[in-house]
Amino acid sequence: MGHGSHIQFSRKVKLPAGQSKKVTFTPKKYNQLSVDHPNLWRTHTFGKSNLYHLHLQYVAGHKFSDQQSTQFCIRTVSNYIIKNGFRDFRLNGKKILIKGGGWTDPMLLNASKAYERACINYAVPMNLDAIQMEDFWGENHHLYNPADKKGALVQVGINCIWEDTGFNKTTTGKHSGILPTQIPIAAQSFKDEIT
Repeated sequence: MGHGSHIQFSRKVKLPAGQSKKVTFTPKKYNQLSVDHPNLWRTHTFGKSNLYHLHLQYVAGHKFSDQQSTQFCIRTVSNYIIKNGFRDFRLNGKKILIKGGGWTDPMLLNASKAYERACINYAVPMNLDAIQMEDFWGENHHLYNPADKKGALVQVGINCIWEDTGFNKTTTGKHSGILPTQIPIAAQSFKDEIT
């Protein structure tokens, strides 16, 4: 799947009126989805931010009954612990120093696509290759498209106030603002967000 290449795949699905169904396409069943030499996505400080486009159509009775388009990238993000105990990251197998800044939505939480594009366009020339959100900031999904296009990573975080023992008087130690049963959920959430 190189520059300008197109792949197609399809599947017959029976769907009764008013019902929904999860339909999965995997490379194991659809060889077209196996990508041997993809054009990888990189941060703007590390290379080109290659993107692919996906267009899905549902045809019923020779007519389009629904369709959806999205852009996506192919990349791997991994981490490792360095000797002083801090966590570092690799992007597509290569070490990367992430330089980021905090993201805050407008005061009335009325972010628009134009506002978010403008903010990403400010961050990139400042040589930032990541933005980090806390709690409810950045709820609009359309933030991810300009970030992907401009080569900026997005980290959706859990509110770090949980770790502030001076603010949260009920703390009892590490991760004290979060229940022990919630820690695996938070860890899986971080894993899902960064990959």
